[in-house]
Amino acid sequence: MKDMNEKNIKLEEEFKKLKFEMWKEAKKILETEYPRRDGQLDGECTVQMAKLQKKFNKKINELREKYK
Repeated sequence: MKDMNEKNIKLEEEFKKLKFEMWKEAKKILETEYPRRDGQLDGECTVQMAKLQKKFNKKINELREKYK
């Protein structure tokens, strides 16, 4: 039981780091792109955000496998 608690704590710490890293990258993308109208993002920004999401989904899945 103690081993599982340690794993969960480590997983949570790594997830927080990953979440913060993703937030910084998303913020950087959004700062460089300007909305077209009514809050819509331009196409390039949408593509970059989709790539970012795909990248971090892969990292999250790797974390899940690591701490199974």
